Amino acid sequence: MQITETTRTWLRTIEQQTGKTFACPEDLGMIYEYSDAASGREQWNKLLFDAKFAARSFGIMKRIGMNAEGFDKLQEEFQKAVMRITGLLSSVIGTAPYPARERFTSTFLSLDQQSVSELMNLLNDLTIIKNWELDSQQPGKTPL
Repeated sequence: MQITETTRTWLRTIEQQTGKTFACPEDLGMIYEYSDAASGREQWNKLLFDAKFAARSFGIMKRIGMNAEGFDKLQEEFQKAVMRITGLLSSVIGTAPYPARERFTSTFLSLDQQSVSELMNLLNDLTIIKNWELDSQQPGKTPL
């Protein structure tokens, strides 16, 4: 699937303003555009929120280590957030044409190590957008 030039420009603007580069810009654009069609931004906003939480939790878990106090609870909350995210992604991408949906599912939602790594990259990309929204004090600012 090709994303619109408006969405592509919006993503480039975020990269320029944050000084960060998206790992999965085309996939972000696809999620953004299909979430708009599916729920008018509700799913997109939930994805941003949960992605920021999951990415932050994962970073803390890596930093404190498995034996630290509170690790188990943090891991449980992280897993719940990832389950919500994968459910939202499946719902959003469910309306995409078969080739795009199949590629997305095999890249981000399979149960193998590569897919989990790609999902974490996607969560980091979503976090960049959420932080940009918060920093610019323009939650929900979108290209459309």
